[in-house]
Order: sequence, then C-alpha cells, then structure tokens
Amino acid sequence: MTPSTSWYVTHVFQTYFALTRDQAEVKMREVHEQGRAVMSTGGRERMEVDVQAMHGYGLWATLQRSGE
Repeated sequence: MTPSTSWYVTHVFQTYFALTRDQAEVKMREVHEQGRAVMSTGGRERMEVDVQAMHGYGLWATLQRSGE
C-alpha cells in the first residue's frame, strides 16, 4: 500500500465505521499485512450495506460467514 492509499483506507474506516485514528490504522495494517480485516458483524442485511458502502468508496470488500 502506498502512503496515500494507506491514508485513504484509514480515512474511510474512520469516517464510515466511526473508528478512532488508532483503531482505523490497526485495521488498515491488518488489510495490508493479512489481506483482510473484519470490519462489520451482525445481520446479513447490515453487512451487505457495509460491503456496498466500501465499494462506493472504491475499496474491495466481501461478505463472509464467521469461521470461513
């Protein structure tokens, strides 16, 4: 991830998920190092909204059952 991409992903996580900067940076690093991070849990409809929101920000996101 380039610095500008890292900044953008952190910004989106702060803005959309109401994370603190530190929390958003931890999640951004998870995505960078592990290829994914859990950003939303709960009912399927809510998570689908969050996936679509990430797509709206130009970020790749998928829905996955817990434990997969």
